Amino acid sequence: MVNATQTKRSEKTINKIVNCVIGIYDCMTKKEYLDKDVKSALTKEIKTNNKTYTSSG
Repeated sequence: MVNATQTKRSEKTINKIVNCVIGIYDCMTKKEYLDKDVKSALTKEIKTNNKTYTSSG
């Protein structure tokens, strides 16, 4: 069983931060500052019946 603890940041806030960081790497890849497509390496899409989720990992 998982114990509930109070967090300093919400899931929504963390997702915004992660998306900003991934966006920076994506921009750097498009401008050819990076050789590797970091965004594709870090994210994957999870499709369900009604929604599409993007997950890092």
